[in-house]
Amino acid sequence: MARNPARQAIYEELLQLEEALQRLENAHEANPIAHYIPNPNQEPFHYSRASGRVCTGSNRSGKTAGEITEAISCALAIGHGLRKPTPGA
Repeated sequence: MARNPARQAIYEELLQLEEALQRLENAHEANPIAHYIPNPNQEPFHYSRASGRVCTGSNRSGKTAGEITEAISCALAIGHGLRKPTPGA
């Protein structure tokens, strides 16, 4: 009995998507800072150009993750691309 070509195409596409997802998960595990995306509460902290910044918020609002990502990125001078460009620069 032959397979339905439409079902076979869907199955093959699902396998490709599963493999792509696995590659993304592996890349994230290998370097979570490179794949860090701030939540809306963290954005003002990251985008601030002030020399001193304080991150405040309620429980589980992302304070630790944001501060640690910022600190590691600065310490390694890798830059995480979160800073908005300065107008006119």
